[in-house]
Amino acid sequence: MPPKEKIQIPTSEEILEINDRLSKNEQLTEADFNKIINASKGDSDLKRKAAQLIPRISEKFPKQNEKSIATLISLAKVEEAEVRILSLRSLRQIDGASNEKVMTAYIEALSDAEPRVQNIVSPYLESILSNTEDKEKLSFVFSSLKSLNPEAQVKIIDLIKEKVVFNETNVDQLIDLIEVSLKSAVLEGLKLTWKNIKIIPAEKKDAILKGLIDRFEASIDKQFVEICGMILPPILKYTRMLGDDLTKQLFSVIGAKVLPKYEQLEGEVKCKILQSLAGIAHIIDSEEFFVTFYKTIFMTFPVELQKDESFPFSLFEAALFAFFRLSKKHSKIASSLIGTHLIFTGQPGENDDVKEDAKLYQEFINRIQFGEKIAKQFVEFQNSQYDKFKKEISDSEERQEKLRLITIGQRLGNNVLHFCRILQKPNFTTENPPPNVSWKKQKKMIKKQYRSNDRSRKPNHNTRNNRNSRPFRR
Repeated sequence: MPPKEKIQIPTSEEILEINDRLSKNEQLTEADFNKIINASKGDSDLKRKAAQLIPRISEKFPKQNEKSIATLISLAKVEEAEVRILSLRSLRQIDGASNEKVMTAYIEALSDAEPRVQNIVSPYLESILSNTEDKEKLSFVFSSLKSLNPEAQVKIIDLIKEKVVFNETNVDQLIDLIEVSLKSAVLEGLKLTWKNIKIIPAEKKDAILKGLIDRFEASIDKQFVEICGMILPPILKYTRMLGDDLTKQLFSVIGAKVLPKYEQLEGEVKCKILQSLAGIAHIIDSEEFFVTFYKTIFMTFPVELQKDESFPFSLFEAALFAFFRLSKKHSKIASSLIGTHLIFTGQPGENDDVKEDAKLYQEFINRIQFGEKIAKQFVEFQNSQYDKFKKEISDSEERQEKLRLITIGQRLGNNVLHFCRILQKPNFTTENPPPNVSWKKQKKMIKKQYRSNDRSRKPNHNTRNNRNSRPFRR
């Protein structure tokens, strides 16, 4: 093969001279066009000039549009943000710029960290997604999803969710979108599945979710921290979609591969997982899971604190909720774990063969009693902080946020206290747990205001139920 001809990079003066002739609408040659194209290989200044001039000179050489588009796409990927911005703006000014290569360049640019790039490409892609008549372009966007990098996938998924309405006619595109989402943005994929569950064929939904759980199981050993942080919390949030077999598989994996290495996780991830498990503990059928949970998580909470050591109240609250619900579902296992009978029926029952173990019970009760002791101190501190900030005259956002966090702390401490008190009772599974967990947003209670002109709300003194309101008669 003959050696490639060396590209002649034009000077800045040559480019300015071509720009001057363009402005005067003078005759230009093929050589002038090539100089502009070659300028894209020069320094930052030449690249900027090329990005600006290519749309203008391409009007003079329409047969070279493909070359113009290819050059601008190349410039849209360079390091200099200003060049990328100019190139993406110029792309749409060229005839034929609606082709698949241009759409791909815009879709890939969604992963660009420069906000000004996002401001250019997002409106263009939104216009495509909003135009339901142009099915060819829509189909291309969906077909390109799998080849994109994860950052671009997340952005295009957000745009599609906002602009596209799914129904029976485009359910195949929805399924493609969900499959991609479950690999790059699991929570969004599960949200899409739940939102559109009525139009997705059951066998397709089951296959998609089975693929997700299988990938979770296959990758948990190699990427334990990443998988537990990014994938497990969303899956736990949407277990209601899984069905019996997949739910059993999920908790089997969690019990065997997640709980034993739970301490390797960061505090925030621990909280998310434990709080999610607490919320769905009543559907966990696996007795092995309960045993592993008790030994690897519940029994790791301290019975005393070292100097400057803090107590993990949020984790403890979630663990107490999970333990209580698991105990109600598996009372025999709970009895054997803590070394005492939980249910006394007065007749032979399924728990009667459980042997009492004073040592096991003492290990359990020590944690509960220590939790109660330190929770009292925690609640007292939260109450004092609330009184302090409540007295402040300021109504600033900072003060309101502090009061909100203190209120959550009060509920957290009181929940722990509530559990620690009922768990010391002989048959705690019959007791009522706290009504609300601290980690969920509480619904505001709206007081009905009495309106003086609303006669329907006024007491009726003429009814028999209001005899005492009648005036006394002799």
